[in-house]
Amino acid sequence: QMPVVITPAQADLAEMVPGEEQTHEVVQWPATAVNRWQDGGGPIRLAYANGYVQVAAQDAAIVLESIDFGFGMKAALGIDTEKRIRKPLQALGYVVFRDYAATREKTITDYALGKQIWYSLSHGGTTDGTPTTEFEGLVFLNNEGLRPSHLTPLGLNYRLVMVDGCSSAQTSTSSREDARTSNVLSAGAIAFADAFGPDRSYIGWGWEMPPNGAQTWMSEFTNNLKGGKTVQEAYDAFQVAYPNEGSDAKLMKIFGNLTNVIDLTVKKNVLTAQN
Repeated sequence: QMPVVITPAQADLAEMVPGEEQTHEVVQWPATAVNRWQDGGGPIRLAYANGYVQVAAQDAAIVLESIDFGFGMKAALGIDTEKRIRKPLQALGYVVFRDYAATREKTITDYALGKQIWYSLSHGGTTDGTPTTEFEGLVFLNNEGLRPSHLTPLGLNYRLVMVDGCSSAQTSTSSREDARTSNVLSAGAIAFADAFGPDRSYIGWGWEMPPNGAQTWMSEFTNNLKGGKTVQEAYDAFQVAYPNEGSDAKLMKIFGNLTNVIDLTVKKNVLTAQN
């Protein structure tokens, strides 16, 4: 199998720091040898000094923003993807790549492959841009749609997919109230979730959501994954914290393999104890 490889420029996104070479195998790999991803389920080699730090594919996550907030509006809205999402994923044991101005092309060619965890913040894409029509995928910068047809050919194999986008886990096209109470995803939402592979846990929103509220609650869910909780257990803990059936917290929906355990630090500790 060909390894999954990234260029030094892409590896800079991982913010490798001195000392990490002590915990990962360092291998030499000329920077000129590879200039794009090659997906084969092998390791990811991250640029470090004159060589590469090798990190297993299951240790990698991608965090994306692809939305034009307008000048000064991101801060005004309180969006903080770095603090709310990337740092918690790092605390769960992942090397977390990020691009906070991601395009559809770079997402498909550079970011999607070889990861286990996905987070994105963007507009949701329905047939006419309203929550009363079928969810079809996401809307990235420059009004470019990210659809199942873009992702399925990549043969992805994610374990957790978190999508902050309106109707990303659509459960109704009739009303916000119906979306809160229903847990059955629309065909379009299921198709999008399925594009990330058969083993994915998929988390999204049943209706329209303001970006700050969606990200705040997604961050809370992410932190609930600590300590070896399954995705279902983390979701249940989130729902217990918001018992009011009229709360928009009830718009958070889950789908797929909900028995996945995401916290790598727990898994690594168990392996160390066994050894």
